[in-house]
Amino acid sequence: MKKRFAERVLEGLADAVAYAKGDKTRGTVSRFRVPEIDVKSVRQQIGLSQEEFGNVFAISKRTVQEWEQHRRAPSGPSQVLLAVIQAEPASVKKVLRNLRRAPVLAKKKRGVRRPEPQKKVRKISAPRQPNARPKKFI
Repeated sequence: MKKRFAERVLEGLADAVAYAKGDKTRGTVSRFRVPEIDVKSVRQQIGLSQEEFGNVFAISKRTVQEWEQHRRAPSGPSQVLLAVIQAEPASVKKVLRNLRRAPVLAKKKRGVRRPEPQKKVRKISAPRQPNARPKKFI
């Protein structure tokens, strides 16, 4: 008899809780080690300037500069992207080109919309005369 979807989900949750508590027999972990990538050599292999490389692969020029000068290191996802670019630059370009052509869905606005701040209006009053007395009303 087939298990229902809800039963499979509950079993998966029970396995996850057991694994988190130390029972290593109830789950599997897959880890991949991505080697350090020399960003400058990858960029030069493709034949692009820093600015072109950033534009093509959706990375800021400043970030490319920081990576190449070893002031910052690419994070895990960035290392994976760079490894894929190094192995298959044409495929990554094709995917990104197709993403740029895809229609952009409008983002839903979260929460309450705040009113725009009001501009401060400075009141200009007539200059006071030195001996002026307040008027009395009868």
